Amino acid sequence: DSVNFFRNTAEKKNLFLTTETNYESLQVNLNQGILRQVMYNLINNAIKFTNNGGIIVNIEKETVKENNYAAIRVKDTGIGIPENKQDLIWEEYRQVSEGLNRSFEGTGLGLTITKNFVSKLGGEIVLEESEVQKGSTFKILFPINGGAETISDIIKPEIKKEPARVENLNPEAVLPQILYVEDDPKAVRLVEIFLKCLCRIDAAQDSDECLRKLKENKYDAIIMDINLGKGLDGIQTAGLIRKIPGCEKIPIVANTAYAMGGDKEEFLQKGCPHYISKPFKASELRELMINVLAGK
Repeated sequence: DSVNFFRNTAEKKNLFLTTETNYESLQVNLNQGILRQVMYNLINNAIKFTNNGGIIVNIEKETVKENNYAAIRVKDTGIGIPENKQDLIWEEYRQVSEGLNRSFEGTGLGLTITKNFVSKLGGEIVLEESEVQKGSTFKILFPINGGAETISDIIKPEIKKEPARVENLNPEAVLPQILYVEDDPKAVRLVEIFLKCLCRIDAAQDSDECLRKLKENKYDAIIMDINLGKGLDGIQTAGLIRKIPGCEKIPIVANTAYAMGGDKEEFLQKGCPHYISKPFKASELRELMINVLAGK
């Protein structure tokens, strides 16, 4: 399922994306949602940092010190990681590619979160091998008879706080519908988790999909990533949204990981009356969206 989710993304970059395994079935006791998120993060990163060739997801069974493990490898033929930078990839807000090329932008949190998820599932993740301009292989080991924690145990303390109150919204009404314009699937998944029970999230990967969905559906608000990976950026898209009949006053929340002095003012002037910068906490996003949906 995780591989199929990214097939179109890989095809758009002319990359192959395949699986390899000798097993028809290899069962491990894990939380399905968290495992899916781990795979999304690794495959998404592999595609992002690969321009030629492709990605192989390999599944094997390994025995280490008489214990049986499911071994998942995500191999790419991408930019690779220099040996002296390989320890940095697990640090928050760090990317080996930072400063090299704007096309490799991201939150810098993907591998940090992934390592945390794998650890909570009782597994281990390592960078098994990597060579500059030849690719990288990430390997995960999960005990075949291991247990798993729930996602609420992982995203803490934010999820465990008392839920924010939506005072001005009718609790019996259908949940508001939000359009999140974001080209990073893991960011979309995180916002879905943060805003669960507050609103429903529909996602658009680029400006074209955003404009099409706005003409076909009605949304209560939009969260707009400013640094979209292709086509028009978020500011340009916001300008076009204001020209769609019925969308002249729809609340747009600007969202970017690259905020600089004066950015907030520019967003406000160009059609985005609200703003939140990455990284943000669940409580910060919930409080903002409660105010947005309440018309404050």
